[in-house]
Amino acid sequence: RAMADHAMRRPRRGSILLLTLWMVAILSALAVAIARQVSLELRVVKYRVAQAQARALAQGGVRLAIAILQRDADHDKTSTAAYDWLGEEWVSKAVHQAPGYDAAAAPLVEVTTVDENRYLNLNAADKEQLENVGLTTQAQAIIDDRDGPQSDPGEDHDELPYKARNTAFTAAEELSDVPGMTDELVKTLREAASPYLGESA
Repeated sequence: RAMADHAMRRPRRGSILLLTLWMVAILSALAVAIARQVSLELRVVKYRVAQAQARALAQGGVRLAIAILQRDADHDKTSTAAYDWLGEEWVSKAVHQAPGYDAAAAPLVEVTTVDENRYLNLNAADKEQLENVGLTTQAQAIIDDRDGPQSDPGEDHDELPYKARNTAFTAAEELSDVPGMTDELVKTLREAASPYLGESA
């Protein structure tokens, strides 16, 4: 009888051990899932903080530029010089250390103010003007993309092999979508023309 009781206890111990191993496996899987979820949430929080900081720094840069331009306008009211020149404060790059940080870790806000009126109006430039700034072969493509294909009355005009935007450029990055425009040509045009002057000169 003692041997029979001993034989019955062995399967029970084996079942308890198996159940314990299953519980350990399930708890381990839950722990891994929770750890991954916490890690993901921490990264999301980190990205949101970085995004908020970047937005605040950008807004601070805009306000700094406005302050510099306001000082220039106030100075022009009391100055006899009625023109802008390259020695004025707004021409130079303004560097400002963001407040609220340790001196070693504080990000710098760099502001460069550009006089857009000195550029060629990209949304009003004709073919000759675009060719004069270095676009010898892409000038017509830019005009077609901006205004749609144009043709004289009675003249046959083939449709463009791509869908033209047929609207004004709103950002310099849109030039990359014009067929035939390389990064080098886009850079060249950005140094001479601006899409931020409106649709007419």
